[in-house]
Amino acid sequence: MQPKFKTTALALLISLGVVACGSSGGGNNMDNSSNITTSKNSEENSKVEETHKAEEARKAEEARKAEEARKAEEARKAEEAHKAEEARKAEEARKAEEARKAEEARKAEEA
Repeated sequence: MQPKFKTTALALLISLGVVACGSSGGGNNMDNSSNITTSKNSEENSKVEETHKAEEARKAEEARKAEEARKAEEARKAEEAHKAEEARKAEEARKAEEARKAEEARKAEEA
């Protein structure tokens, strides 16, 4: 009976060794797939980050252009107001000159 017990024990130890080796090998494969998943997630995260940065840059450029347009519009309106004021002053001066000439003509007629 003893030889059968030794054989059984030996077979049991060998099968445990095979299971243990197979288990560590399978765990290694799991790490590879986990690394691949992590790598894919990193790539996706970097793409999302790049997209976000590009969107932020586009928004900043749009804001800069909008600010330039606003300043240009303000400058145009200021120039327009300045020209209108100059035209008003010129018209006022023309009317004053006409009134002065009319007054001179009236005085010359009376004399």
